[in-house]
Formats: sequence, structure tokens, C-alpha cells
Amino acid sequence: MTTTESLLHAARSGSFSRPDARPHYAPELRLEPAHLDITLTVDLDVRSLEGTVTIRLRANDEGATAIDLDAVDFLELSVEDAAGKALRHAYDGARLSVVYEEPFARGEERELRVSYRVEKPISGVLFGGPTPASPNAGRFALTDNETERARHWLPCVDQPAVRPTLSFHL
Repeated sequence: MTTTESLLHAARSGSFSRPDARPHYAPELRLEPAHLDITLTVDLDVRSLEGTVTIRLRANDEGATAIDLDAVDFLELSVEDAAGKALRHAYDGARLSVVYEEPFARGEERELRVSYRVEKPISGVLFGGPTPASPNAGRFALTDNETERARHWLPCVDQPAVRPTLSFHL
């Protein structure tokens, strides 16, 4: 079934989603990123980034202990608290789950630090430079996070409704 046929079928049946559409909901944010302090080293030649992101988390609920961050194809990943103590975490290549042993109090804030590297991300960061057709073109890297592309270069809750403040160090 073509996309057009699928949409026509959906309209006739009273449903405006494709038959193969999966439910996609915003995450429950018992812990919410309030601020991201981002330190990046950009290698334009290799088309890679090395980063350390300190995330200030705020507890929206009493007893919260875990947060899931979007992080696609990250390498050399490490996770620690503000004091440098390793935090329990799991990573499946797309999602980084961090668990605290001690539950948060409602409104409490803590920091976690994620260090990582990404090479030739498939989205989110675009690299450019000289080509045979434009040998004098400038070299650059730029981010394009709309709407869920930051996950390819930045460990974050990559949802439009999640809006922490940011600071950058390049």
C-alpha cells in the first residue's frame, strides 16, 4: 500500500494514522534535566565530537531514582556523579539509562556527568569543508536538532517539550 493509499484508507476508517504507526509518547519525567553544561572538542577532519555534559537533574516526584537519556551510537561512554563517583547505568546503543542508589526528594537537584565520543553521526551534526568542486570552501560543523536529532551527538531527553537551559564550551 502506498503512502497515499494508506492515508486515504485511514481517513475513510476514521483514523488519521498509518496502519503501521506505533504509539509514541513523551517520557514520564520523574527526573527532568534543568540545565546542560556542554563541553565539546570538535575534530573537523575525522568528523567527530568528544564531549562531557554535566546535566543538572531536578526531581519532579519524591523517590525518583532513574532517568533515560537519548544517546545514539556513542563511543567510550562513562557516567558519574558530580563528585566523580561512577553511577550505575546501562546503554543499548540508543538509550542511556542512569540509576541512582539513593532516591531523590521532590524538588531536589543533583548533577550527573556523561563523557563520550561520536564519530560521523548520521544526523544532528553536519560537517562540511572543501570538495573537489569547491576547494576553497570553509570547514565547519553545525548542529541541527529539530525535532529529535540532538540524540545523535548530545546525551539528552530529546523531546521538544523538554527545554533545559544550556551552556557551551567549545
